[in-house]
Amino acid sequence: MFLPSHVCFIRHLRRKNGILNNMQRKPSDIGQVEVSAGILGGKPVVAGTRISVELILEFLAHDWNFDQILTTYPTLKKEDIKAVVSFATDRVKREKLHFIPIRQEAQRVEVAV
Repeated sequence: MFLPSHVCFIRHLRRKNGILNNMQRKPSDIGQVEVSAGILGGKPVVAGTRISVELILEFLAHDWNFDQILTTYPTLKKEDIKAVVSFATDRVKREKLHFIPIRQEAQRVEVAV
């Protein structure tokens, strides 16, 4: 199972200090993604946390299910994970591709080794 080393370390510290479930979030933060220059350098995060959208998407890409993510981050709710996926989907939909024309003389060259 994929588990970034910093996640293991954070869980260890929280258990050691008895604060695994100590984080409180505002109800209005649940199911929201926020971007703030003061949090993770402006990366999108789950509102009211420092859990990045990127991290949640990595978990999902490595076949984690919602329950595994919620167990690892007990402050999250199912709505938060759905908001992350919705946020990422919206970003991809709005992405614009710009194609750069390739000159005709620039062709692939086979190199024998």
